[in-house]
Amino acid sequence: MPAGQGIRCWGFISDDGDYVHCMREEYAKGISQGPDGAYAHKRAGRCKCGVEHQPGPIPAPSPRRNDAPKVNIFDYQTALYEYESWDGRVWEKGRFEPPGQRKVFLWREKGITYWPKGNSSGARMDQMRLYGRGSLVLTDEDTPVFVGEGEKTQQALLARGLPAVSLAGGAAMRDIGRCLEDLQGHWVALFRDNDKEGDGFIRNIAERLEGIASRISFVYWETAPPKGDAADFFEAGGTTEQLLGMLRDDLPPFEPEVSPPDEAGPTKPATNLPAAFWESRVSLSRIRQAAHARHRSADAVLGVCLARLAAMIEPARIDTGVGSRACLNFFSALVGAPGVGKSDAHSIACELYPAPAQSEEWFADNQPLGTGEGLAEAFMGTVTVDDPSPRGNSKKTVQVRKQVRHNAFFFVDEGEKITKMLDRVGATIGEALRSAWKGVTLGQRNGSVDRTRHVINYALGLAVGFQPTTVRPLLEDVTSGTPQRFVFFSATDPSIPKEPVSWPPYVAWWSQYLEDKNWTVAESVLEEIRATDYMVATSEIVLESFDAHAMLTKVKLAGLLAVLEQRKNINEEDWVLADVIWCTSQAVRDEMISKAEEEKGAKERAYEDRAVRREMLLLDAREERSSQQEERAMQNAMNAIVRHVSRGNCEGGCKRRCLQRAIASRDRLIISADQAIEEAVNEGLLVRHGEVYECP
Repeated sequence: MPAGQGIRCWGFISDDGDYVHCMREEYAKGISQGPDGAYAHKRAGRCKCGVEHQPGPIPAPSPRRNDAPKVNIFDYQTALYEYESWDGRVWEKGRFEPPGQRKVFLWREKGITYWPKGNSSGARMDQMRLYGRGSLVLTDEDTPVFVGEGEKTQQALLARGLPAVSLAGGAAMRDIGRCLEDLQGHWVALFRDNDKEGDGFIRNIAERLEGIASRISFVYWETAPPKGDAADFFEAGGTTEQLLGMLRDDLPPFEPEVSPPDEAGPTKPATNLPAAFWESRVSLSRIRQAAHARHRSADAVLGVCLARLAAMIEPARIDTGVGSRACLNFFSALVGAPGVGKSDAHSIACELYPAPAQSEEWFADNQPLGTGEGLAEAFMGTVTVDDPSPRGNSKKTVQVRKQVRHNAFFFVDEGEKITKMLDRVGATIGEALRSAWKGVTLGQRNGSVDRTRHVINYALGLAVGFQPTTVRPLLEDVTSGTPQRFVFFSATDPSIPKEPVSWPPYVAWWSQYLEDKNWTVAESVLEEIRATDYMVATSEIVLESFDAHAMLTKVKLAGLLAVLEQRKNINEEDWVLADVIWCTSQAVRDEMISKAEEEKGAKERAYEDRAVRREMLLLDAREERSSQQEERAMQNAMNAIVRHVSRGNCEGGCKRRCLQRAIASRDRLIISADQAIEEAVNEGLLVRHGEVYECP
């Protein structure tokens, strides 16, 4: 139907396709309002609203993601490179390119017939010498040695008779060790991969080559395609003569290719959930409408809503057939600059999904986060029980501490509080958070009954607001596994409309969810979970450190999306939408990591600049002090020489040797005695007659 004429409705189609749930009350007539706030019209035929509807096509279901067949990456080895470390050991680096997946590099010491798991090979990039350094014998005064980002570039150059080397870790290397020492005294030409990482890599190498290479040049391929390297240059028909003709002493800044507005758009992953995500369900559209009604990020409000729902439901355990049963305890991180409304997102979520009536006894809402002991304390309380060992026949009661709640929601408006606690020696908050996310027992046994806490079978949600600068310590805690447990939501939202947006209608969520049902998961989803877990468990794939809990996080997201729909079964659409949230979270997280690395690099460069300036000032001061000392020593020496000659105590006249002895030893340490004698003659303080010196 056409827009802008007041006849379009907002709603969704039922799972069986027989009914259309519409939010427009004026068209309902004889239809009663459902628990979701919508009116269910028959999709075809005579309807209670008095209209005979003509059905249109049902939209096709969203395609599933990550449904690639299981592959063994070891069947797709495309190259083997040999390296030597500085201790003389020989290593092999394997390149694997399974279809539909990112390329993977694995290391092993030469002689080993299998590929060790992950980083267990013992290979260290900073200990490797340059790949292809044997080609350095081909260099001469007129031929540079080329340095590229990877072995593919090195081999393409060497195949054309050009000496070339590459580094063990490519552009990802942070610590390159001593490998550039192999280029001592050589003319070096740097070939940039045409992307931001390649540009940063080449410029970093150029800085480190100062004082090592006899000359540094750059290959400027002006028409290079995105990510274009030496192999692409030769495949495009380039020649060795053309390559040598592109050498220059400087390199223009990298300028990424920008797509026109009507084409593909930016290649950078989106840090906000797409419009199709919000439009896929009434429950999601309602959250976005509420956020935009207050001019706040829909993503951030969703993050808090999911954490609140995780905290208010009964403690859930979902059997996925992999590992232990998954709980729905959930952590969300709202990331944005100061003033974008992270605290407002929390308030909006609380208004959308308030605590149930009379829930104070079993639900601790909006709790602050302190120590690990405090996390467990939110579930504890004091109860009155009969005295188990009364004296005599009288019955007495006593006060005891025990777990009295099974639900708690925590909100921290400024995440710097958490990161500072994580840095404290002996702090327990990090360990407690990691345990709470998995739903394992919280608390500790103590000699004092008042300090003993034992919390089991609980539901917990946590929402934390972070600034880009304060989230960095959390991201740096990757080795302990804390940041992997957060889903990241952007607190900025470019899709907020300028026009006013009304607040969405009320939906009675809580009453529907209390039905006593067990959790179920669609078989197709279970198959994907099991297939992915098998590849991880057998080292067929190696996950990035930040993605170590990706599958469990997606189960939590899918489960909470089902809770939004007042269901206890995870279907394929829940799984697809969970994957959309997870991919967006990765983009937000990676952007924060990139900004943190840029900030760290800027600080390191500023520190190095300050150190250089300080060293130059010290050098200037030392030179000035040395110059002053030389002047004083020279004047003292000439005065001593003149005094000695004027006394006339030397038989046969004063010769050079006795003048040298006349100069104090402290002055001779600074200036040459002969230099002082010559200076005295030049200034007319002494006259030389053959070997004898006299006063004029």
